[in-house]
Amino acid sequence: MLITAVELVDDPTDNASLIPRLHRAEEMTGIRASLTLADASYHSEAALEECADRGQQMEMPESPKGRPLDHPYHKDRFTYDPDGDTCRCSQGQALSLMRSEFTRGTNKRMYQAPKSISQACPVVEVCITNGLRRQGLATSPYDTALRHHLAWMATSEARSDLKRRKQQGVRRFLLRGVGNITAEWSLLATAFNLRTLWRTRRSVSP
Repeated sequence: MLITAVELVDDPTDNASLIPRLHRAEEMTGIRASLTLADASYHSEAALEECADRGQQMEMPESPKGRPLDHPYHKDRFTYDPDGDTCRCSQGQALSLMRSEFTRGTNKRMYQAPKSISQACPVVEVCITNGLRRQGLATSPYDTALRHHLAWMATSEARSDLKRRKQQGVRRFLLRGVGNITAEWSLLATAFNLRTLWRTRRSVSP
């Protein structure tokens, strides 16, 4: 593995940095990588959607907070019926579209079952809330990309790739200040690449 682009940003989150880094790496190498590994801080719905549109497979865990995917009524366990524009749970209850709203830069569609039906459901106490009113379900244009990514991350190939990425070994910077840290990070990336090239040359030398 080689590091093809480095940059220091002062944004407390890396969500918006992934796509610019992919563009930068492509400019440096002249090649659009078919597979990219990133840590959880880069994870975002919009980034996954754009990577899918670019034909680039991403391997990155979800944020440390994660999503309760093991919950029996997580929204990923609902099935969508495009003909009726409804979402159906494992109990066979249909949630109809109640409203659409623009939240945190994303158009979301809000689905909900009638109160009389939801309260009579035998699993009403464990049904999803998803941060909304009970029995509410919010969907976004990014849900398909998220599901595809989750399915890929569950494969043995993806888990093996992430283990290799952890071998870089950089945990913290020794210097302070944007200029100093930028120089330190560039030096670390250069040293990493030189070590990789040396190991590669040694492995093919007679």
